[in-house]
Amino acid sequence: MIGKLKWFLLALILLLTGIQDIWGQERKILFHEHRETSNIDFHSFYPRLILRYKLGPFYKLPKNPLLTPSPGSWDGRDVADPYVVVRADSIILFYDGDSDERYHIGYAVLDPSGWFWEKRGMIFSGSGAFWDSFHQIAPVVVEEGSGMKMYYNGNSEDSELGYQFGLAILKENRWISSQLPPIMGLDTSSWDFSGNIYGDVVYIPEEKRYRLWYSGFQGPISSIGMAESSDGIHWKKRDEPVLTLLPGVIAPDILFNGEQYFMFFVQVFVTHGQARTKIVRATSKDGIHWENFQDVLYPEKSWEGSRVMRPNLSFFNQRVYLYYCAQKGSRWQIGAAYCDPEFVPEGVWKSSILNIHGSRLKIQFERPEGTGLMLILNELEKNKTLMYDILNDGKMLREGVYEKILELPEGFHLNRWTLQLKLKTTRIHRTPVVYRVEVIP
Repeated sequence: MIGKLKWFLLALILLLTGIQDIWGQERKILFHEHRETSNIDFHSFYPRLILRYKLGPFYKLPKNPLLTPSPGSWDGRDVADPYVVVRADSIILFYDGDSDERYHIGYAVLDPSGWFWEKRGMIFSGSGAFWDSFHQIAPVVVEEGSGMKMYYNGNSEDSELGYQFGLAILKENRWISSQLPPIMGLDTSSWDFSGNIYGDVVYIPEEKRYRLWYSGFQGPISSIGMAESSDGIHWKKRDEPVLTLLPGVIAPDILFNGEQYFMFFVQVFVTHGQARTKIVRATSKDGIHWENFQDVLYPEKSWEGSRVMRPNLSFFNQRVYLYYCAQKGSRWQIGAAYCDPEFVPEGVWKSSILNIHGSRLKIQFERPEGTGLMLILNELEKNKTLMYDILNDGKMLREGVYEKILELPEGFHLNRWTLQLKLKTTRIHRTPVVYRVEVIP
């Protein structure tokens, strides 16, 4: 009996210690757990929160190409398949490259001036298994509460067919293989029996659901398929493609604003007897049935040759950027186009009732000229309200992005409370951006 009591007391101490540790940690406010929103978008560039917007035309940057091979380095022959991740403190460009006909994955970081990409080296060269031993290409990086996942395509030989999807995880600042077999293996009975490649993953947080759009091959013919997952690891594919346009479509990139899907993809077309590619945009209400097809970019610059490939959309510096790669001769380089989105004048986000305890708040944000950002706290038990006009002060994380600690006045305690964020703009092409709000003990 005494022995059992000791074990019970030890378990109780561990439990209480664990609870105290949890209470002592910063707690992030989840934007998808809200009571009400109006004209707010936290889906398009998840997990950031911005005003709702409309996209317009895209214009190629005059300084293209932005990323080129580095002779003598691991990417000395080609750089391709860009994927941009925007964080409060950095902007990262993942890409693949080669110097010996074998492609691997590396990254670059936007320099503080916002003008150059600084290469940081190769970060992933395969799982160690046979299936991805020759190529690892087309990275897709997803941020979520548990960390960062990188989906990629691997092949055991130098072939356009036979690619499969793999998964790597960021652990202690290193990308390591999940040690899983391909997350979507080849299936001879499936419509995409010749391989699947060039995907994009969208995480829908309120549904705890992942959706993957990808290029599937039936011999040399490519269509766009879709799969879904509850954990980002185990996927169920649809039985048929969601988009087929002859002579072929490939490399989808998806924006989901909470109400509508936008797909940017590559379509093959033939002119004067030569096969070329262009980037096209389409819309959908469910991510399955697509309409409103519009041409976005053609290969028209000398460095682009006849092929533009692998579009990827991101939002930073108050613009939506469309990164892509292009091939002239047998060499690939990376460029970008931009769009000045039109934002609604104002929007409000209201939390559900929060029971997170703390005495301070930390907010990471961007408030460009001509915009406003207000944070409002409502303590429900004592019926108290605090309003903060969030100004561009505090710690600068990168140009235009700040981190600010809000000290709560004595007597105001975060026990049972709600949070409101009010975003405003008087300039149609500008929006406040909220990267993160956390409660600090």
